[in-house]
Amino acid sequence: MLVLTTATGSSLSGLRGAPAWQYLGGFTAVVFIVATAFLVTRIGLAAVVAANVAAQLAAGMVIDRWGLFGLERVPLSWVRAGGGVLLLVGALMVAKK
Repeated sequence: MLVLTTATGSSLSGLRGAPAWQYLGGFTAVVFIVATAFLVTRIGLAAVVAANVAAQLAAGMVIDRWGLFGLERVPLSWVRAGGGVLLLVGALMVAKK
Protein backbone atom coordinates (compact mmCIF):
# COMPACT_ATOMS: atom_id res chain seq x y z
CA MET A 1 0.00 0.00 0.00
CA LEU A 2 2.91 2.30 0.69
CA VAL A 3 4.21 1.76 -2.87
CA LEU A 4 0.75 2.43 -4.31
CA THR A 5 0.34 5.58 -2.21
CA THR A 6 3.74 6.85 -3.31
CA ALA A 7 3.15 5.96 -6.97
CA THR A 8 -0.14 7.84 -7.08
CA GLY A 9 1.31 10.89 -5.39
CA SER A 10 -1.06 10.65 -2.45
CA SER A 11 -0.15 12.09 0.92
CA LEU A 12 0.37 10.10 4.10
CA SER A 13 -0.32 13.12 6.28
CA GLY A 14 -3.76 11.78 7.21
CA LEU A 15 -2.11 8.96 9.13
CA ARG A 16 -0.79 11.33 11.78
CA GLY A 17 -4.20 12.13 13.25
CA ALA A 18 -5.58 8.58 13.19
CA PRO A 19 -6.37 6.90 16.51
CA ALA A 20 -4.06 4.01 17.39
CA TRP A 21 -6.84 1.39 17.08
CA GLN A 22 -7.27 2.20 13.38
CA TYR A 23 -3.84 0.77 12.65
CA LEU A 24 -5.06 -2.59 13.93
CA GLY A 25 -6.69 -3.39 10.59
CA GLY A 26 -3.41 -3.19 8.71
CA PHE A 27 -1.62 -5.23 11.35
CA THR A 28 -4.24 -7.98 11.35
CA ALA A 29 -4.21 -8.08 7.54
CA VAL A 30 -0.46 -8.70 7.55
CA VAL A 31 -0.83 -11.42 10.20
CA PHE A 32 -3.63 -13.04 8.19
CA ILE A 33 -1.63 -13.06 4.94
CA VAL A 34 1.51 -14.47 6.56
CA ALA A 35 -0.45 -17.09 8.53
CA THR A 36 -2.37 -18.14 5.42
CA ALA A 37 0.81 -18.48 3.35
CA PHE A 38 2.41 -20.51 6.15
CA LEU A 39 -0.57 -22.76 6.90
CA VAL A 40 -1.77 -23.57 3.37
CA THR A 41 1.30 -25.68 2.70
CA ARG A 42 0.93 -27.50 6.02
CA ILE A 43 -2.79 -28.17 6.51
CA GLY A 44 -4.25 -27.46 3.07
CA LEU A 45 -6.32 -24.67 1.59
CA ALA A 46 -9.72 -26.12 2.56
CA ALA A 47 -8.72 -26.31 6.21
CA VAL A 48 -7.37 -22.74 6.16
CA VAL A 49 -10.57 -21.42 4.56
CA ALA A 50 -12.74 -23.38 7.01
CA ALA A 51 -10.77 -22.06 9.99
CA ASN A 52 -11.02 -18.52 8.63
CA VAL A 53 -14.79 -18.72 8.24
CA ALA A 54 -15.21 -20.24 11.71
CA ALA A 55 -13.02 -17.53 13.26
CA GLN A 56 -14.92 -14.76 11.48
CA LEU A 57 -18.25 -16.16 12.68
CA ALA A 58 -16.97 -16.41 16.26
CA ALA A 59 -15.70 -12.82 16.11
CA GLY A 60 -19.01 -11.68 14.65
CA MET A 61 -20.96 -13.33 17.44
CA VAL A 62 -18.76 -11.67 20.07
CA ILE A 63 -19.17 -8.28 18.37
CA ASP A 64 -22.95 -8.79 18.16
CA ARG A 65 -23.25 -9.99 21.76
CA TRP A 66 -21.47 -6.97 23.22
CA GLY A 67 -22.60 -4.40 20.64
CA LEU A 68 -19.03 -3.42 19.84
CA PHE A 69 -18.16 -0.67 17.33
CA GLY A 70 -21.48 1.05 17.97
CA LEU A 71 -23.55 -1.84 16.61
CA GLU A 72 -26.86 -2.92 18.06
CA ARG A 73 -26.57 -5.74 20.59
CA VAL A 74 -27.79 -9.13 19.40
CA PRO A 75 -28.24 -11.66 22.20
CA LEU A 76 -26.40 -14.98 21.97
CA SER A 77 -29.19 -17.56 21.82
CA TRP A 78 -28.71 -21.31 21.97
CA VAL A 79 -29.54 -21.48 18.25
CA ARG A 80 -26.78 -19.00 17.33
CA ALA A 81 -24.30 -20.69 19.68
CA GLY A 82 -25.24 -24.08 18.25
CA GLY A 83 -24.65 -22.82 14.72
CA GLY A 84 -21.21 -21.59 15.76
CA VAL A 85 -20.38 -24.94 17.34
CA LEU A 86 -21.53 -26.81 14.22
CA LEU A 87 -19.39 -24.58 12.03
CA LEU A 88 -16.40 -25.15 14.29
CA VAL A 89 -16.96 -28.92 14.20
CA GLY A 90 -17.18 -28.72 10.39
CA ALA A 91 -13.93 -26.78 10.23
CA LEU A 92 -12.23 -29.39 12.41
CA MET A 93 -13.59 -32.18 10.20
CA VAL A 94 -12.24 -30.49 7.08
CA ALA A 95 -8.83 -30.07 8.74
CA LYS A 96 -8.67 -33.75 9.70
CA LYS A 97 -6.46 -35.74 7.33
